[in-house]
Amino acid sequence: MNHKSIEELEQELAEYQAETARLQTEIAEAKTSKHVEYVARVRQLMAELGVTLADLTSTDASKEKRTRAGKGEKVPPKYINAETNVTWSGRGATPHWLKAHEAAGRNREEFLINKIG
Repeated sequence: MNHKSIEELEQELAEYQAETARLQTEIAEAKTSKHVEYVARVRQLMAELGVTLADLTSTDASKEKRTRAGKGEKVPPKYINAETNVTWSGRGATPHWLKAHEAAGRNREEFLINKIG
């Protein structure tokens, strides 16, 4: 059997630790290099496109307006169940009451609020 002495094992451990430290430094340098490269590319693109830092951080409300209601915004109802006065905006999953009426042969158009009103 080939048993190593404690001194030999400690020497191997020190070599492995040194190699690990060298590799960690190499990795950190590569990450830093890539980061600098990416930042330079972003700056170049911003200059080419005329984009400023203010453009990226602006909270101008006019830029944030949407032409239609976004997620979570209320929209007026489009359909109504005249029997129960339950309404549906026409967005999302079809409500059970409308599915049941359609399954019974009725047309969705019959439940439009504009038709009933």
